[in-house]
Amino acid sequence: QRANPLKLIVATHSLLLLLARALAAAAGAEMDGSGDGDGDSDPLLRSETKVPFFWRNWGGFFLLGTINNLVYVVIGSAAKDISSSFHKENLIGLILWANIAFGYIARAMNAFLLRRTPYARRLVANSMFMVAGLVGLAFAPNFFVSIIFIVVSGGCSSFGESALLGFLRLFPSTLVNGWSSGTGAAGIAGSALYLLYRGANMTLRESFLLTIPFVAIYVGAYFVVLKRPRSDQLEPQDTPVKTEEIGPLDPEGVINGYDNTIETNTQRYKRCVRLIWWMASQLMAVYFFEYVISAGCASKVLTKTQGCDLSQAECATTEHCKWSSDGDGVCQSTTFVYKNTFAILSFCYQAGVFLSRSSLQWFKIRKVQYLTALQGLNMVLWILQDVYKFIPPWGLFILMVYVGLLGGASYVNTFHWLLHSNTIPDKDRELCINFTAFGITTGIMLASLFILAADATFLKEY
Repeated sequence: QRANPLKLIVATHSLLLLLARALAAAAGAEMDGSGDGDGDSDPLLRSETKVPFFWRNWGGFFLLGTINNLVYVVIGSAAKDISSSFHKENLIGLILWANIAFGYIARAMNAFLLRRTPYARRLVANSMFMVAGLVGLAFAPNFFVSIIFIVVSGGCSSFGESALLGFLRLFPSTLVNGWSSGTGAAGIAGSALYLLYRGANMTLRESFLLTIPFVAIYVGAYFVVLKRPRSDQLEPQDTPVKTEEIGPLDPEGVINGYDNTIETNTQRYKRCVRLIWWMASQLMAVYFFEYVISAGCASKVLTKTQGCDLSQAECATTEHCKWSSDGDGVCQSTTFVYKNTFAILSFCYQAGVFLSRSSLQWFKIRKVQYLTALQGLNMVLWILQDVYKFIPPWGLFILMVYVGLLGGASYVNTFHWLLHSNTIPDKDRELCINFTAFGITTGIMLASLFILAADATFLKEY
């Protein structure tokens, strides 16, 4: 039986708004000392929460982070169904690639070409492209046209992330936790939303069209919820360092040992790269590992019998499998867990991401390289699972939450450091944030290429 699409939209919108309010209230109680934790454990965090409209802005950035990544997550959760609908199962890695492919260009446009463009115009344009991507994907006549619109939709996520992280520098640095919690909630909301679509027997076209109204929250969070800085502080710092513009943080004209009175743009870019290369490389590596797991390995974890990857004769003799006569005919599982294993694993991954990206007000991790190493070990384990199938589905769901926990913790602690570190001059902070965000795009891009190569070689038979 099909669910009412309008009820699905209204219910999910309401849940997002309630979640934003609950998280802001819980975090506020913790900082006020009314929670179980020690409210004085972080004086900076405690002082910043006393800034006017702090929790209102926390909720605003939470909603922005949620919707900015929602479409990206819905597409990722639907990746297996998209490839299967066009009989391109071994090209699932191409969907991941398309979802991030425009990220380089989108982030570069934000960092270099649109520095003088007001943030409001960037957000409105990004919202329009989000809608265009979903409409195009809903009506794509073949796999490769769908890839084009996935590129558009994924580019919106990358562009929005770079622009809004830059916008965050105008606010207290701890508001990055509102943004990061929102991007984590996007994972839960997006994967759960797609599971709802599946449970309600929605087609892919209906699923993508029903996601469009969520873009209204994105626009509303920016223009209605956020209490923005004064108009004379709204625009990004878009001019290069000049001899006559020695700021208060560098009274002698020296930033981290470099004489900025003679600094060119190229020299500035190189200096910023030197400041953030270690954290950026860790973020790139952890994203590579987790996307190989969540987008590649997760699609091959079941045995052929569990996944009903069987011939028509074998399908007829397997209890939980049923032969579908639609199109060319295919064997499908009648068990919800087996039929939707990939989408459930996506939900578990995103649940872990959400929990760890919301953890900043309770604890911080400076040495993110340990998170990277643990995620690398995870990737090895999941590749072995694809080959030997030795972990039952319930165990995989738990392990995928762990994968998300490590990835989310690396993300939120890296960007908190970027927004808070005294080693990065304020005039360079947005540029450093954009450079670090390139590490995310690079990691996911390399993961997609690895998945395509693995599916064509050593994992081809699995």
